[in-house]
Amino acid sequence: MIAAMTGDLDHQAEAIAAMRKAVAATCAAERLKWLRAALAWKHLESLAKGKLAA
Repeated sequence: MIAAMTGDLDHQAEAIAAMRKAVAATCAAERLKWLRAALAWKHLESLAKGKLAA
């Protein structure tokens, strides 16, 4: 939580990691879970950059 408050997270790297896990997933439910995680990281990146209203 502290890292998120100070901006030390690499949102792009986390989104890419989640996408890689989605690609490697063996079932649809697992793939969907990781795709949603990747989208969440991209959304957090936008919020951190002030592109979206909170």
